[in-house]
Amino acid sequence: MFLYHATKYSNYEKIFDDGAIKTGSEGLIYFTTQEAHSVNWVDLTNNIYGEDIVSFRIDASNLDQSKVEDGIDHEPSGLFKGITVKTYSDDIPIEHFDLDNIMKYKSKYPERKELQKAMKKRRNK
Repeated sequence: MFLYHATKYSNYEKIFDDGAIKTGSEGLIYFTTQEAHSVNWVDLTNNIYGEDIVSFRIDASNLDQSKVEDGIDHEPSGLFKGITVKTYSDDIPIEHFDLDNIMKYKSKYPERKELQKAMKKRRNK
């Protein structure tokens, strides 16, 4: 089984500088079993600037299975109902990434960039 972790492009270089995907504030890394779901989750819930999104594919068999658990959809409106979410409770070194399948996607909401620019310009007046 492959797991997919998506992130904003601004985090992409940091992951390679760190040599790993690091756990977040909850001590977990979140994945889905479908790449599109992972990308859409980031784009809808965590991409206020409309950045490009990068998706990492990881072969779950390379991970410590005692640290892989079923996760839950945290989106209260239920937009992602029925999506398989997994969590991992440790950093994942880049050696476990499928480096031939790192994908970059355009945000479906690029207008957010323009909104943010307009808001910043207005605040600076």
